[in-house]
Amino acid sequence: MNLIEVEKTVNEIKNNGGVGKAYEVDVTDRKQEGEAVEDVLEEFSKIDILVNNTVITMDSILIKMTEEQWDRVIDVILKECLTVVRY
Repeated sequence: MNLIEVEKTVNEIKNNGGVGKAYEVDVTDRKQEGEAVEDVLEEFSKIDILVNNTVITMDSILIKMTEEQWDRVIDVILKECLTVVRY
């Protein structure tokens, strides 16, 4: 889902009487993640719904991936879910 589609979803939520906000965050930047979570908690006091929509593309098949590429995939897709939810 791209940011335009996310904004459309947020607008639909608002048009139906709800409250929402979208954030685009570099999930490999733990400081940026923390700042986004703090912003949400400051504005809304809690997080009711969290959508982790993280994507990373490595233009290589698994057997040809370097260990560094594999570590990046794991960090971006799996580790970010853990760090965001822990806040």
